Amino acid sequence: MTQIREPLATDKTLSQGLTAINAKLEVIAIVLGQKYSTSWANVQNIIQEGKGPEIYPVGTQFTVHHQTIGDIVLDVVAHNYNKNSAGVSVPSMTLLAHDRIKQLQFDQSEAFYYAEDGLSAGTYHFTIATSGSWAAGTYQFTLTQDLEAGGVLLFSGNSGTALTSLKVNARSSRSSTTNKEQCTITEGSGGTELTDLNNLSRVSYGSNNYAQSALRQWLNSEGNVGFWQPQTIYDVCPSWLNSENGFLQGLPAEFKSVIQPSLINCRTNTVYEREGYNAGNNKYTLADKVWLPSMTEVGLGGDSVEDTTIFPYYVGATDTDRIKYAIGTTSAGIWWLRSPSPSVAYSVRVVNSSGALSDYTANYTIGVVPAFVIY
Repeated sequence: MTQIREPLATDKTLSQGLTAINAKLEVIAIVLGQKYSTSWANVQNIIQEGKGPEIYPVGTQFTVHHQTIGDIVLDVVAHNYNKNSAGVSVPSMTLLAHDRIKQLQFDQSEAFYYAEDGLSAGTYHFTIATSGSWAAGTYQFTLTQDLEAGGVLLFSGNSGTALTSLKVNARSSRSSTTNKEQCTITEGSGGTELTDLNNLSRVSYGSNNYAQSALRQWLNSEGNVGFWQPQTIYDVCPSWLNSENGFLQGLPAEFKSVIQPSLINCRTNTVYEREGYNAGNNKYTLADKVWLPSMTEVGLGGDSVEDTTIFPYYVGATDTDRIKYAIGTTSAGIWWLRSPSPSVAYSVRVVNSSGALSDYTANYTIGVVPAFVIY
C-alpha cells in the first residue's frame, strides 16, 4: 500500500532548525567573546554550559525592568553557590539587587488571640507576664458584638504603652484591616478566661521567622493586591495588603523563566516558634525563586548556623561596600536580611545605612534587596 508522508524537511521544520542553530551560534559567539548577550535565555545557556564564571565574573552587572519599580540593577555575587530545589549542585549564578528596590514591612504586629470557633458578646479576661510597659497581671475587656469564627483580637499599640491605655481591637478575620469594635482594657478577672495567647513580643512587633514572613510572600508572589495569606493562627495582614501586587508580577516573563527555585538555608530564633517550627537555633531550608540574603552571605559573620560561606562578592568587603541606596538616589538606608536576631522572637538582622550589622523589629518598613539564582 502506498502511503503519503510529510516531507523530511518542510518550511516549518527548516525554520525551527535554523532558529535553534542561530541560538546555539549566538551562545558560542558569546563564549568566544565576540558578542554580548541580549537574551536572558542565552545567559542561562552560558551558565548551564559552565561558562558563567568566565563570561560573567563576580561583579558583573545586569539590568532587569520591573513594571512598577523601574530598572533594577543586579550584581553577580557568586557562581555555583546555590543548589537547585532538589538539593543538587549545578552550574549557577547568584544575583543580588544593587540598590534597595522598595520599602516594606518584614512582618506585621500579630494578634494576641485567635478565635477559632468565634466568641460570643460578653466579658473576657487574660493573664500575661511583664512585657515592656505591660505589667504582669490579669486584664479584662467586653465585646458588645459576637466575633466570627476565625476572628482575631489585637492590641491597639505595642508594649511601649501601658496596656490599660490601649484597646482590644476585634477583627472578623486575619486578613481584615477593619476593626469591628474597640474594647476598653481594665485590670480584672471578669467573664471567661482566654488561654493559648501569642508570644507578647510578636504581638507588639511581629515575627522574625523568615519562612512565615509577609515579605517572603511578596517576593515570591504573582498575585494581585490582596494576595497575602496568613501563615500562623496569629498572623495579621501587613500594612501594604491593599497597595501591593506580588513582586514577581512586575518582572518580564523571560527573566522569570530563567530564575529558578534554589535552596536557601535559614534558622529559627532560640525563644519562641510554632506552626511547624521549633525554637532553639534550628536550621531549615526553603526553595524560593526570590529571597533575602543572610548576614553570613553579605560578610557580616555571625551568630547564625544558616550558611557556611560568604558570597564571593563580599569577601574582604568593608561596611561601605554594603551601603545600599534607593534606586536612582544618593539616599543610603537600612535593608532587611533573612536572619533572625537569635535571642528574641521579633527582631530581624538588617544592614544599616552605614553598612554595618544591626537589627530592627519586624513591623518596621525598611529596604528590600532581593536575590535570584539562574541555573
